[in-house]
Amino acid sequence: MLWGYFLKMVIADRAGITVDTVYENSQFHMGMYVIVATMFFAIQIYCDFSGYSTIVRGAGTGI
Repeated sequence: MLWGYFLKMVIADRAGITVDTVYENSQFHMGMYVIVATMFFAIQIYCDFSGYSTIVRGAGTGI
């Protein structure tokens, strides 16, 4: 479960900050900023779903 929380709260949420900043102010960000934000968006989505799945798998095994 800890790995899932790490993926979600550290990687996905921090990538989301950059993605939101660039996409919300797209008139000021062009070129490489948009490319990097798009790659971060893919990382954000992957880590969100992977993190949630890992958390659920960890919770499902029980003690």
